[in-house]
Amino acid sequence: MKQKTIREKLSGYHRKEDSLIQLKQISGSLYTDILNEEEKFTIELVKEYLYVNLLHFDLHPLTRQMEIEVGSMVSDLFNGGDKEICSLTTSGGTESNEMAIFAYS
Repeated sequence: MKQKTIREKLSGYHRKEDSLIQLKQISGSLYTDILNEEEKFTIELVKEYLYVNLLHFDLHPLTRQMEIEVGSMVSDLFNGGDKEICSLTTSGGTESNEMAIFAYS
C-alpha cells in the first residue's frame, strides 16, 4: 500500500474519531488538553528516540539514566524515602510479572 493511501485512510479514521468525541460517544477518557508547543516537542522526542530499546543500555547509555530517574519517581510515589531501593526496567508483559514476584519473594 502506498504512503499516500495509508495517510488518507488514517485521516478518515481520525475524522470519524473526532466526530465521536464531539458527540461525546466515547467509553473512556481522552487527553485533549495538550498544548500545541508541548505536542510538537513530544513529536520531536519520539522521532529522535523511536528506535531506542531501553533493554540495550550498552548501546544507549542514556536509557540507564532514564531507568534510574523513573525508579526514583516511582519510589517517591510510594513514599520510598531514604530506604535502599532498586528498580528495573523490563520489556513488559510476562517478564514484568515474573520480576515483580521475584522481587517480592
